[in-house]
Amino acid sequence: MEPENKSSLANLEPQERELLLYFINSICPVCVCYPEKSKLSSHPLESIDSFRYKLNPETNPYLYLIVPLAAGSAMVLNSILAASAYQLFLLGKKEFEEISETYTKQVLGELPHAIRDIHNLDEVLATIIMLCFKEISSNCGSGAQWTTHLAQAKELLKETRMRTNENPLSKFFTRYFISHEVMGETAWVGENHSNYSVPLPRLPQPIFDDPHLETLRNDGDTRIDLVLGCSAYLISIIHRISMLGKCYEDLELETSQVSRDAIETEVWIRREHLHREIQELCQEFESTPEVSDEDAHYIETIAEIKRLTAIIYLFARIDLEAVYQHDGIISKSFHKRHVDTQQISKHIVSLMRSLPDIYMSLLWPLFVIGIVSTVADEDRWFVLNAFTTLQKTRELGSVRTACSVVTSVWKEKDLGCDHIRWRDMIRGKASTLSLA
Repeated sequence: MEPENKSSLANLEPQERELLLYFINSICPVCVCYPEKSKLSSHPLESIDSFRYKLNPETNPYLYLIVPLAAGSAMVLNSILAASAYQLFLLGKKEFEEISETYTKQVLGELPHAIRDIHNLDEVLATIIMLCFKEISSNCGSGAQWTTHLAQAKELLKETRMRTNENPLSKFFTRYFISHEVMGETAWVGENHSNYSVPLPRLPQPIFDDPHLETLRNDGDTRIDLVLGCSAYLISIIHRISMLGKCYEDLELETSQVSRDAIETEVWIRREHLHREIQELCQEFESTPEVSDEDAHYIETIAEIKRLTAIIYLFARIDLEAVYQHDGIISKSFHKRHVDTQQISKHIVSLMRSLPDIYMSLLWPLFVIGIVSTVADEDRWFVLNAFTTLQKTRELGSVRTACSVVTSVWKEKDLGCDHIRWRDMIRGKASTLSLA
C-alpha cells in the first residue's frame, strides 16, 4: 500500500491499480458540470502522463492535470487513492475506510515537508485539492475538516502570490478554493457570541481579507468553466451578493437613524447594480473537440440555471432582509419582485427537467430554490427527488447536509415558525457546508 518513489504507474499493486482506475473511470467523469464517459478508460495507465499535452485540460482538470501528476509523485498518487477508496466506502464497501485512512495519513505526513520545501508547486496544489475533495465527500457538518484545507490553500495563495494565468493547474487550484468558499459562504452564518453559549466552529477568514485574494476573487472571465458549471464572473457576483447581504444584516447594529437611512440607500443602489449585472451577463462556452454540440447545449443550460439562481439569491439576501428590517411591512415593489422570483424558480425547475439527469453542479441551485421558492408539494417533491438522485450517485456528505438544511427549513415553515430573513432561515443548520 505504499507506492514510494514511483516514477511510473506501470508497477502498481493490484489494489492501487484498481483504485486509480476507479478514480479515472468513475469519479473524474462526474467532477465536471456535465459528466461524460471518460476518454481514458481504454488506455493503459502507462500512457496517462501524455494526456496533459494532448487534451485541453480545462475540459476535466482532475483527469488531465491531477492524474498525470500521479505518475511522478507518490504524494499525489496517495491523495488520489485516498479519495477513491473513501468514495467506495461511502458506496457501502466498508473495507475501504481503513485503506483510505492509511493513504490519507501518509499524505498528511508528507505535505508539510513538501510545502516548506516547494520544488514542485504543482504536486502540492494537486494534493491539497484531493485532500479537500475527500473531506467534502466525507463531512460538511459542524467542524468539517475540509475548511482546514481551505484555510491552508488560501495561505498558499497569499504566500506564492499565485496568478490564475500562471498555468492551468494554478488556475484550477485558485478557482477551486475560491468557488468553494464563495458558494459555501452563502450557507454560512456568523453568529453573535453574546446570544449563544455554544462555541462556534472556526471558519477561514473571508476571501477579501487579503488584497491578492481580492484580486483573484474579482475574476471577470465570462466563459463557462466546466468544473464550476458557470463563469468565474458569476462566482464573483455571488460573493458580492453575500457581502452586501451581510452589510444589510448588520444594519440593525447601527444606532443612528441618519446612518441607517444612508446605508440602506447605498445597499439598494448596489442591489440594483448587481441585478443588472446578472441580467446582462452572457456566459459563453468555447467549443472544444472533446465536447459535442449536444453536450455544449446542456452545459450552457446548467450555467443559465446558476445565473437565474443568483437572482433568487439576491432576492433572499436583500429583499427578504428589507422585510425584516422594516418589521414585516411588505411594499408593492416587494410583492412584484416576489412574484418575479417565483416565476424564475419555475423556469429553473423546467430547465432542470430538460437535462438528461441531475448533476452535482446543480447542488447550489437546488439549495437556494429549496429554501426560498418551494411552497407547493409538487415543488418540494421535485427538489427532494433531485437531492435523492444526487445522493444515490455518490453518497456525498455535502448532498446529505444540503438536503437536511432544506427539509429543516420546510418543517419550520409548516409548523408556522418560519423566519423572514435568509440569515435566520439557515442559522445553526450548516456552518461548514460546501455547495460548489
